[in-house]
Amino acid sequence: MKQGFHPVGRRTVARVVLAGLVGLALAGCGSDDANDDGSGRDDQGVAGLRAGYDRIGGGMNQDQVIAVVGQQPQSRYRVTSNSVDYLVLEWSNYSNASSENLQVYMRPNGLTYFAQYVLQGSRVVNDTKYF
Repeated sequence: MKQGFHPVGRRTVARVVLAGLVGLALAGCGSDDANDDGSGRDDQGVAGLRAGYDRIGGGMNQDQVIAVVGQQPQSRYRVTSNSVDYLVLEWSNYSNASSENLQVYMRPNGLTYFAQYVLQGSRVVNDTKYF
């Protein structure tokens, strides 16, 4: 046997490295969703805005949009683009180290024009749909 060589030392280092790799692999097995029960609510019971975004459709009026989102918007304001005045409904949700934002633009006739959903956190999502 060589002087200074200790076989248990190599095995111990190999086991520690293997345990670390297994730990890293298992750390990636969690879910990105707010909660795994399918309710769309985070750990504090706050409803996510994605489900509302998915239910918004063309031809909906302001009251119908608010009903499918499930809460009143935090802000309402007007934006003029190409000489057309749009009402914007906006919701925000900040929880669990992520932020969600939902904006719905309403045409002058009071019906949906487009909706934009943005999620920033462990992953970034930016979805827009026009009606």
